[in-house]
Amino acid sequence: MFRRILVVAILLITFSCAKEVAKKFPDGFRIISKVSPDLNNKKVQLLSISNQKSKVIDTTRVVDGKIVLEGKIESPEFGYLTIDGLKGAFPFIIENGDMTINVNGSNFSKSTISGSPENDITSKHQKDLQLLSDSSKKITAKLNSAKKSRNPEELALAKASYDSLIRAKNTLDKNFIKTNSNHYAGAIILERVANSKSIPQKEAKALYNNLNEDIRKSPIGNRIRIIVNKVSVAVGNVAPNFSGKTPDGKSLALNDVKSKLTLIDFWASWCGPCRRENPNVVKMYEKYHNKGLEIIGVSLDKKNQQKRWVDAIAKDRLTWPQISNLKGWQDPIARTYGVRSIPATFLLDENGKILHKNLRGKRLEDKVEELLN
Repeated sequence: MFRRILVVAILLITFSCAKEVAKKFPDGFRIISKVSPDLNNKKVQLLSISNQKSKVIDTTRVVDGKIVLEGKIESPEFGYLTIDGLKGAFPFIIENGDMTINVNGSNFSKSTISGSPENDITSKHQKDLQLLSDSSKKITAKLNSAKKSRNPEELALAKASYDSLIRAKNTLDKNFIKTNSNHYAGAIILERVANSKSIPQKEAKALYNNLNEDIRKSPIGNRIRIIVNKVSVAVGNVAPNFSGKTPDGKSLALNDVKSKLTLIDFWASWCGPCRRENPNVVKMYEKYHNKGLEIIGVSLDKKNQQKRWVDAIAKDRLTWPQISNLKGWQDPIARTYGVRSIPATFLLDENGKILHKNLRGKRLEDKVEELLN
């Protein structure tokens, strides 16, 4: 009993004098919080978020109306705290050091944190965003009302207000990231912005390049780098080059295929819809190949399906170039092009620009005829 009283006393001293004494965990974090005794024995979880996925960092339970969470992270990360018995979660930046969370029992998400430099930096930004969020509710209501009334003038005004609000939010985020390029808080906001694609990829990349070098090399910096450098396969963009092995083992790249129109055709020997579509593609190829159509087939067969792939090419009379990395759904070409189902097609002009995606059957042939004529 004496030992438990002693431990609680030490915690209370740390809680009340956090700003006056040296940190007890200079290489890690300790988060302390007081809550209602009604929550005693309730489960508490601390989670971090990366790549839009959550990961449990520490778990504990409420003891005598108190929460103590301890651990160590490589660099500051965005995360949140959950307490069984309280609705929602408290979002904040997890960083090494002593922190105190002042729990708001009536609205857990509006709790506050002290002793955390990164969270101090974001506090004003969060307040500014909250003001915009409050305004957005009214604007969204007006927009929905205008859509129902089908009044063109009312809809135009509501949409203009909504677009203005989005621009204001994006400006707030960009200014915050620029101002805090030496803080992880800036990188955390940039990761959110880059993931949501709320600003152009080019702008997100420029903001990333402006980050402190140590932050760029950190886990969150590496995640942002992947996002901002991801190749876009949107219509109007130049198709990313790729290469693979032909059935006879030779290397062939997209850039090796030169024609007025090029169709990238993702398929596989095991794909029923692909095989049923192949006769239509064969017919189209025979009709338009001499007029400037070329096709490059990309198979998502696996290594143990190589013979099946080669046999399917022969059986279906696919006379155009074929390649495969024999990695199934892990094929790097398919991943670059964001292919999640097959058959999938990308129609390119003579400069490699993507004109259309996922056209099949008559729609595909009609478009090829239109473009070649």
